[in-house]
Amino acid sequence: MCLSYPKNLAPRKEVVIKVNVERAATIWWRFNTEAPANTLHFTLLRVDAGNNHELVPNQKYECKQAVIDCRDVQPGSYHLIWANQESIVKSKMLAYEVLTHEL
Repeated sequence: MCLSYPKNLAPRKEVVIKVNVERAATIWWRFNTEAPANTLHFTLLRVDAGNNHELVPNQKYECKQAVIDCRDVQPGSYHLIWANQESIVKSKMLAYEVLTHEL
């Protein structure tokens, strides 16, 4: 699976990408924002029947340059979440790519 999109991220809103993995795989992501808005929050969650497990804790990122990372995961459902939680007025343009590759 490969997803690649620019998205307008409104103040106090989130972009959630849902990824279902049928076999052990690597989830890879890359993201950045367009200047001058260069900070946002990101987290990777494993979603299990009402329980969410943070694989990448929610934290603030400076996105002047692309943020690139990956995680090896087991079969299940995952949510990649980008949040513009600190902005009250300004939207941000988020560019992201998400790839999965079976191990």
